[in-house]
Amino acid sequence: MRLSPLILLVVFCTTLYSCVGKKKHQELIQALTTKYESKVDTLQSTLDTAHQDIRALELNLAERKGENNALTAMQDKLQGKIDNLEEALENLGVKANTEQNTLDSQLKETETILTHKLEQVKAIQQRMIDSEAILTTTSSELLAVMESYEVEDYAVEIQSGKIVVVLTEDMLFRSGSTSRMAPDGVEAIEKLSGVLNKYPLFGIQVVGHTDNQPVPRKGLDRWNFSALRAATITKMMVEDFEVNPNQIIAAGKGDYAPRASNETKEGQAKNKRVELVVFPRQDLLLRDIEKDLVKILAE
Repeated sequence: MRLSPLILLVVFCTTLYSCVGKKKHQELIQALTTKYESKVDTLQSTLDTAHQDIRALELNLAERKGENNALTAMQDKLQGKIDNLEEALENLGVKANTEQNTLDSQLKETETILTHKLEQVKAIQQRMIDSEAILTTTSSELLAVMESYEVEDYAVEIQSGKIVVVLTEDMLFRSGSTSRMAPDGVEAIEKLSGVLNKYPLFGIQVVGHTDNQPVPRKGLDRWNFSALRAATITKMMVEDFEVNPNQIIAAGKGDYAPRASNETKEGQAKNKRVELVVFPRQDLLLRDIEKDLVKILAE
């Protein structure tokens, strides 16, 4: 059994008291008491310091727990936001895919429509190209039927998108006449009409011309003289050679559109002529193109 320090102290003091005097005994007790109290104070101070450290540790632990709880709460809050963002992102992805599919479908539909319209536009362009090609083909055919005649009596030219067939006065008419045709002239008009009848979409303008000399018919000026000759050929083409009257028109220009100088006999001979001006009927071509364009825009 272990005795407490106080009991030991009493025993010790009793023993000591029996050995020494009362005064000495009191001094010894006082010294021991002072020493013991000093140790007790030291231990109490150490204990207080330990309590303070424990309290500080507890406060620190509480703070750390509080910080940890705050961090946990913040983490939960952030995780909630992350979850919401991920959900929103997923929804956006689904929406984007849906919109992309819709746009792809619309794009394909638009491409199909544009392709169709481009084909129609190309068809219109091709019609214009074909018109030019037909002009070249017709020119070649007209030239072919005239090759049996003297080269100085005719010319076949393409001028500004028109075919111009030039026939001299000597080839077409008897001297000084506006109505009596020469045999070669009648034959040439018949051959030319045969070619032109294959192209009903062409317009034909028969234009009479003179030189600057007085005409051999009294009462007529150069303008009327040239117009009468043009009218004679136009009437022959319509009545004798079945040219559509809606395709053809007669006109006279007198001496206002010379091919050569009137200062020489050769130039005057070239100027006394009749021209067949053959051209694509732009009104019909434009009418067809307008119909196609209206159709394209309406679709």
